[in-house]
Amino acid sequence: MHDDITAAGKSPGRMLFAHKDRPAAAPLKEICGKIIKRINIAARAAFVKKDFFIIYQACAYIINKKICEGFMKHVKKLTAVFIVLAVLINFQVSFLNKNEHILYNTSIDNEKFAAMQLNVTGTAVAENAERLSLEKGEMLLIALLMNNYNIDDSVLEGLHKNICIRNRNRLMRFNSLEFAFYKNVLNGLYSEMEYFPVARSLNRNSWVNYVNSWGYERTYGGERRHEGTDIMSDENEAGVMPVVSVCNGKVANIGWLELGGYRVGILSDSNIYYYYAHLDSFAEGLSEGDTVAAGQLLGYMGDTGYSKIEGTRGKFDVHLHFGIYITKDGEERAINPYYLLKNISNKILYYQY
Repeated sequence: MHDDITAAGKSPGRMLFAHKDRPAAAPLKEICGKIIKRINIAARAAFVKKDFFIIYQACAYIINKKICEGFMKHVKKLTAVFIVLAVLINFQVSFLNKNEHILYNTSIDNEKFAAMQLNVTGTAVAENAERLSLEKGEMLLIALLMNNYNIDDSVLEGLHKNICIRNRNRLMRFNSLEFAFYKNVLNGLYSEMEYFPVARSLNRNSWVNYVNSWGYERTYGGERRHEGTDIMSDENEAGVMPVVSVCNGKVANIGWLELGGYRVGILSDSNIYYYYAHLDSFAEGLSEGDTVAAGQLLGYMGDTGYSKIEGTRGKFDVHLHFGIYITKDGEERAINPYYLLKNISNKILYYQY
């Protein structure tokens, strides 16, 4: 009565029914093959770097093999395979969704690095670098790359040692030159900046204020963006507040600039350039090439600049323009000093004025 149906030699109780012109398992295999193909595509998209992709491929191979042998015969084994696959996918997705992720993109964005929000304290940097067995600069750079160049103490405290070591090794392998350069920059910034650049008075309660003015519009000399932090005098009185060097170094530049007025540039031992502009006057005897110590007097806060005529004053309120510059590939690049200044805002020298 079933002359148009075949069981491909199987007993009636265990057969997979199909039309006689079509192999028994073909429709099921075709459907499952499409499922496997979609799993492979999704897996490739989510896990490009093959951490667990080989496992997915192995599972897919097993599933296809078992289908060929007969799906119903191996349903328990296939169910177990799907369960294992689901667990692995869930584990890997959870792993990648954590903040402590592997850096598959090891390139460093110069503009984002320049504007980085490095809102971390020296204590947190030192303690967590020791905990993770990393240099300070290594840890900071890895944390910045993992968190879109915006980190604070809580980010450092949440770093996992194994993840950081793996990311460091990836950076050293795939982007060693940039990794070494920026690591050294961060090491320098967090080891050599010892004092806030404006000394405080023993006699006055007023002092200074500043905001994150990085990237603010400036129009003198053409449209441009602000590359530094303006530390404003509360009393707006020129020639009073002492400006001191934040670090050890040498006087690389001193004199008049059209934009910066009377300015001093200090090159640190880490080849980081610290720029002090709009001074009212210089410290007596200070000359280009002199060695300076952290905390040494450089001059006094003023309102000079915005003119080709040396000595021009009064075109803006009294303040210190503080800038930080690094040189990479022969090009001078500014770094946002705001968060670094916050980090040393309690490292203040007191003067009698």
